[in-house]
Amino acid sequence: MKGIKVFAITLALILLLAACGTSEETSSTETEQETEEATSGSEETSTDSEEGSTEEEEATEVEGTEEVTIGERVSSDNQPFSIEVMEGYTLTAEEPNRDVLFFDENDSVFMRIETFAKEEADRTALVDTLKQTVQASDSTATLMEISTPAKLPNVDMPIGYEIAVENGKVTGYVFETEAHMVRVIIYDVSDVMKTGDYLEMLSTLQSN
Repeated sequence: MKGIKVFAITLALILLLAACGTSEETSSTETEQETEEATSGSEETSTDSEEGSTEEEEATEVEGTEEVTIGERVSSDNQPFSIEVMEGYTLTAEEPNRDVLFFDENDSVFMRIETFAKEEADRTALVDTLKQTVQASDSTATLMEISTPAKLPNVDMPIGYEIAVENGKVTGYVFETEAHMVRVIIYDVSDVMKTGDYLEMLSTLQSN
């Protein structure tokens, strides 16, 4: 009888120890699975973050390319056009249907802008008037037609003429926008020479 009790106690201890071992193995396995899942989730989050960052950088590059400007876009309150104006220049009305873009540091340097509705304008007449006005700056100087593309604004159908004067240069253009003929004359001074700036700004002119 005593031997049976000893046997029963021993069997119970063996079963209890086996149960504890199984519980520890199960707990260990679950912990390992949780650790692997957490690591996998972290890697996925990191990958998603890197992909998102790359997409944002690409979008920024595209947006930056689209938004390149040379100055603030200013709408004339005198004529139906707008133009990007560089820092250091001011657009103002000179008289009805005529604006002037001044160089702030020297108002002897400026660009005169006139627009004409296409249905009312005669391109040949505008070019003839342009040539006469440019030539009037010095009647003895030689009027030259501009043939070098780099010296023309980046606009539709430009034609240009220039003349060297005693203290600088006078340059004139006729070109077209969506709705208008445009006539422009630039008066530049030798020790300033801002014609390049004016060409860049003129290339941004748009009809309103």
